[in-house]
Amino acid sequence: MANFNYLTSETNVNWSTDITVTGEYGDMLRPTYMSGASLYNSSDNTTQTYPTDPSLEKKVADWILRIIPLLLLIFGCIGNILAFLVMRRPFVRHTWMGYLLAALAVVDTLVLIFGLSRHLIRIYWDIDIRVLHDAMCKTHRFVLYTCQDLGAWLLVTLTTGRFISIRFPFRSVTWCSVGRAKLALVICTTIMIAKNVHLFFTQSVEEIYPGKLKCTVLEEHKEFWVVAWPWIALSIYAAGPFTAMIIMNLFISRSLRKSDQFRKKTVIHQNGLRNKQPGKKYSDTTEGGANVNNHETTRSMTYMLLTVNFVFLITATPSFVVLIIEKYQPIPDLVDAFVLILNYTNHAVNFLLYCVSGHRFRRELGKLTKHCFRCRQQNDNDSSQGGTGRYIITPHSRSPAISRNNLNLGDASESTRLSPCRLSPNLSRV
Repeated sequence: MANFNYLTSETNVNWSTDITVTGEYGDMLRPTYMSGASLYNSSDNTTQTYPTDPSLEKKVADWILRIIPLLLLIFGCIGNILAFLVMRRPFVRHTWMGYLLAALAVVDTLVLIFGLSRHLIRIYWDIDIRVLHDAMCKTHRFVLYTCQDLGAWLLVTLTTGRFISIRFPFRSVTWCSVGRAKLALVICTTIMIAKNVHLFFTQSVEEIYPGKLKCTVLEEHKEFWVVAWPWIALSIYAAGPFTAMIIMNLFISRSLRKSDQFRKKTVIHQNGLRNKQPGKKYSDTTEGGANVNNHETTRSMTYMLLTVNFVFLITATPSFVVLIIEKYQPIPDLVDAFVLILNYTNHAVNFLLYCVSGHRFRRELGKLTKHCFRCRQQNDNDSSQGGTGRYIITPHSRSPAISRNNLNLGDASESTRLSPCRLSPNLSRV
């Protein structure tokens, strides 16, 4: 059985900074190395005191942990909500990729809320919500770990589906569908729940020394937590997705090169036919030709996904590297803070990545914004005019709740007043 060292209350320790990304998975795997703290060794009942050193590194780490997580929480949640709304647009929501990206936006939002909110509460109010109740200790860890794992494997699923769409374009019609995307989401969620369900039985709030509570592993499960859990977390959250994405991205890049070569040969062949038969018209969608719009859309979605994968690899790599190193030596405060920021940045910047790398996403976002402003302006105009207006209904898509009997074509009464933004697309204002 490994010896566990815990902080004692002999000195005034700033517990608010005792949170790291590696700590989310491994904060019970090692003693907490902090300036000016006394460490209690439970094996021989001895105490070792470290000198207080308010170094510049410590001050910079504290400043980072107070400012940047708050910005990530605010802008990350707003960005993920906007990404979800765009992915639920009619053009995108009926595709397997739009469905999984919408699910990823929800998962990323949950990670930010459960992870950074706890961190900020500890920073500003010196309260750890995990120790408020035993159920909170178990549930918070379970939800956070499950969402972190699920977010990583949703990216793997998206990358695999994108590879299938590029490498096997005809089979992808049946292999990559919304139904199969839902099935993949259910399978991934079930596996991650099964992986983390042990937290309800191995975790509890315990008094590690008089007056200090901590959400920690139960004594009878410490060997599992020290020996097996780091490798499980490393494989599921970091190394597994990392390896899968690297392999899939290499396959995608290779398939894109082959696709470009085939498309160039097709265009050359089509141009030759045009020269031989100048009177015959050829379009980009004729048989034997490439559909330019579909090709550009495919490339845009592919590059957008590759960008997201690349950022994940950059931001996730330090977390599992530190997870390995921390078993052998203490991690500096500034490194801990840096890893924390990188890990949660991965869940906060997807919206920006979509905007930068996906022109189709930007187009749908623009349509969503215009629609919202148009509806708001129309509702304001209706309110200022007292709700007067004339409306017509085209015969093809009459809303079930609206008929000519209850729709006033003159001045609308209070009970029949309608807004064009709430009507069907073929219900327009005169």
